[in-house]
Amino acid sequence: PIVADLINQFARWADTYYRDPVTGKPTSQIHVLKSALRELKNYLTKPIKDFTPQDLIAVRAEMMERPVTAQSKRTKLKPLTISTVNSSISKIKMAFKRGVEWGLVPVAVYHALSCVQSLSWRTAPTLRTTEPIKPVDQKDIDAIIPHLKPMHRVMVKLHCATGMRLTELVGMRWSEIEQVDDDLWCY
Repeated sequence: PIVADLINQFARWADTYYRDPVTGKPTSQIHVLKSALRELKNYLTKPIKDFTPQDLIAVRAEMMERPVTAQSKRTKLKPLTISTVNSSISKIKMAFKRGVEWGLVPVAVYHALSCVQSLSWRTAPTLRTTEPIKPVDQKDIDAIIPHLKPMHRVMVKLHCATGMRLTELVGMRWSEIEQVDDDLWCY
């Protein structure tokens, strides 16, 4: 079998596995997996038994060199982040692991690929984000607030007013809030 055989089998499996149990619609995970498998485009005709850790490292190196597609005309192209590259490589490894189960991938090939280490800021310093994340402009927040559901509108306003961490904001319960007077609430 060749790498294309593995990708096709894995894509068919993912299409049935990654579905919402209630609606039956595909989850976002399918798009993540397919995006990762597209990185193997240069290896489609390569026999699986000949796919080596050096090939996986070459795939990773190509990802590190390629800029992300801009979301809009105003955003500049920038390299993928370390976590994005690591996530894609782990999805590729997952496909090879499934291939072992299906008899397409020799165990030795998967074992060798599993030894490829994840990137870190030490191994990929060019992908390290050095600029601090800046707050969103108030005019952008004001523009989006009318389009939010009432609950989300209140959450955004509360977050802007207090600077709470998002996990604290989402985790708030009415039982933890008491009204001190008409204009003051205490959390």
